[in-house]
Amino acid sequence: MEHRALGEFNPHFKQLRTIAQRAGADLGEALLEGRITEAEYSAAITRCRAASCLQACAYWLEAPLPDHPPVPDFCANREAFEGLRRKG
Repeated sequence: MEHRALGEFNPHFKQLRTIAQRAGADLGEALLEGRITEAEYSAAITRCRAASCLQACAYWLEAPLPDHPPVPDFCANREAFEGLRRKG
C-alpha cells in the first residue's frame, strides 16, 4: 500500500472552500443545515490535500467561467460538491 504525503492544510482548505462556492456549494451552510457532517467535511479536506491538482484548481479558479459551472473532473471532491449545489 502506497502512502502519499498530504499537501499543506491552508492552501488546500482555501481552494476547497473557493471551488465549492464557485460551483454553487456552500460547505459551511451545508454543515450548519446538517446536509454534511463534520466527518464528511474533514474527509473532503483530506481528499483535497491528498490530490495532486492544487495547480489545476488554481487555473480553474482563475478562468472566466459562468456562475456555478460544473466542478471539473480532476477535482477529488467533485461528486460531493455536485451533490451540495444550491438549487435554483
